[in-house]
Amino acid sequence: DQVDELEMETDILDVWFDSGVSHQSVLEQGHKVGYPADLYLEGSDQHRGWFQSSLITSMALRGQAPYKQVLTHGFVVDGSGRKMSKSMGNVVAPQDIIKTNGADILRLWVSSCDTDHDVRMSPEILDRMAEAYRKMRNTFRYMLGNLNGFDPDVNAVPFDQMESIDRWALSRLNQVANQVLEAYDQYAFHRIYHLIYEFCVMDLSSFYLDIMKDRLYCEHPEDAKRLSAQTALWTISKALCQLLSPILVFTSDEVWRSFDFGEEQSVHQSVWQPELWSHRDAESLATWNVIRGLRRGVDLAAEKLRAQGDIRSSLECAVQLQTDSAELKSFLGAQMDAVTFGCLVANVQLAEEVTADPWDLTWLNAKGCEETVAVKISVAKSVEAKCARCWRYLPEVGTLTDPELCQRCDSVQQTLVSTQEP
Repeated sequence: DQVDELEMETDILDVWFDSGVSHQSVLEQGHKVGYPADLYLEGSDQHRGWFQSSLITSMALRGQAPYKQVLTHGFVVDGSGRKMSKSMGNVVAPQDIIKTNGADILRLWVSSCDTDHDVRMSPEILDRMAEAYRKMRNTFRYMLGNLNGFDPDVNAVPFDQMESIDRWALSRLNQVANQVLEAYDQYAFHRIYHLIYEFCVMDLSSFYLDIMKDRLYCEHPEDAKRLSAQTALWTISKALCQLLSPILVFTSDEVWRSFDFGEEQSVHQSVWQPELWSHRDAESLATWNVIRGLRRGVDLAAEKLRAQGDIRSSLECAVQLQTDSAELKSFLGAQMDAVTFGCLVANVQLAEEVTADPWDLTWLNAKGCEETVAVKISVAKSVEAKCARCWRYLPEVGTLTDPELCQRCDSVQQTLVSTQEP
């Protein structure tokens, strides 16, 4: 009945004037959300359109702009940079993307685009975005899969008591999170995408999570080293969940609900928790950045043996390092166990002269020294026996109660058996 009483208005003064005074009805008279608006968002063609007419009318009425900030963006074009047109058949409908890939992949693609320019969209671009999403999702899955039985109220290890590598991981989280928050403030969503994607793929999956498998899988469930790693995983998972929630709205909520990260049922009901990414240890950052640089060289050198069929895994490698840097020699002497652990090899030795074909590695010392440090890396197949449980090659394998295990695994095995006995 009310619809029958309505009549279409034909007395339009000017379309730009009518849209330009929308702030009067939206911000105060209608929705009453407050004046001025936090943000006006439109395409780059509105600089002389809606943005300008809104500014002119607001200055005339109030003597101030109707917005605190303005964000303009480019337009969506196809993979070749052509304007999308139904007649050309190159239109990609958002509804079709959601049906095929889900809303989060569409949102991730939007966040990956630098909207200062026109952005490209094509099935191939979406396929690459789906692969990026899969890697980020799998990072969450791995971390949550290793948190089974972990109760942060009972098992969490204080930051200053955590293992150095775990303090490195949380320190990298601190660096990334601060950059992400800065990018959010600047609406630089493409930076957020790249920061978090590289953190998940390069820092976590390719380095930290890879070398933490040994501790997570092989240490006793209640070992302090394993609990330290789980504390780091729990903190990183929860922090990433919050940092990604404005972009991957469904995935982050799924992660939140899967692990019950807080009293709030949804991540979107939670408040920012800066304490999650507040930890930073400069010494751990420097130490493990050096080891990470060494590992890149070791991996390249080991690839020669792998290509020849001499080894299948870096765990089989015996590594020799040779350098003329007194500072690096001192570092290696103090951190040899950490270097062996971080490089995922059987053992590492500091040699006056390497004995096999060396791989030359030149890199900048991450501990603050400005000199360029040259390192020669030689890799050969270890002569030690392989532990059947952790797959590490160690000299004590074959000499213990269980001849197939190393000292650590033999001890853990005996402890686990004794606790299971009635």
